[in-house]
Amino acid sequence: PERVPGATAFSLSSAVLSELRSAGQTRLSYAELDDALGGLLHDLAGRPAQGASGLARGIGIGLGGTRAYYRGTLSLVSPDPVVLPLLLNGRRIGFPALHARGRFALRERQIELDFFVVADPEHPLLLRITGHDAIWQVLRVDLPDAHIGAVIEGDLESGCRAEIPGVYFAFGGAEVRAESAPALRAVAVLLARHPGWTLAVEGHTDSIGSAAANAALSARRAEAVRAALVTTYGVPAGRLSSRGLGATRPRETNGTLEGRARNRRVEMVRPCAATD
Repeated sequence: PERVPGATAFSLSSAVLSELRSAGQTRLSYAELDDALGGLLHDLAGRPAQGASGLARGIGIGLGGTRAYYRGTLSLVSPDPVVLPLLLNGRRIGFPALHARGRFALRERQIELDFFVVADPEHPLLLRITGHDAIWQVLRVDLPDAHIGAVIEGDLESGCRAEIPGVYFAFGGAEVRAESAPALRAVAVLLARHPGWTLAVEGHTDSIGSAAANAALSARRAEAVRAALVTTYGVPAGRLSSRGLGATRPRETNGTLEGRARNRRVEMVRPCAATD
């Protein structure tokens, strides 16, 4: 379950990553914070989620409060990277990450965690943390830059269907978040370049929740995207329609975290033979 919806990702510090790569291990501590939010590492340690948790020396959500530090050693499991599944701009890739394992203690309490970190000193992003049958994992990265419009355009021309990466909604709702602006702007620009196109905006969900609830949510989200394109970006209303398909058309299995992330998406469809 999502403990802190909309939270940003954790990272190691560049100093920790450098020592880990050069020496094979490094000292590390993480702090448990006595705040209102339930924390990942409390759950990983098998205790009730009574406060927010973060990792010191570059990992944490910085909410303040009383800190109790777990200390230990983080060791490289293998010098060779492992490949983790990741969605980059809505497309499945395998991303290399270093695997390290840490054993930490605070008085009588002990915990073992596995870390998977991007081996880049500029961006030592933690892609996955596991322990005690719990998982924290980065599932997707969206980079809606100047090229994303060309990718969407190519998909619509060749296959008559395109996923729109970089569209975000309020957690559990249909409000389009401000971070969606670059992706929606790219769609508006390509529609201006193809004045004869009419498109259907489709909303898709994973299988968590009832079929009725997923159908309703996907319909509201698709309509919210359509409305934003019309009211904010000037796309003529007659060129766009919307529909929600819920979990009826999964791209991947709903049995994994990454599969469910792949299935939560917004697509645009052009009426042409390739959609049959």
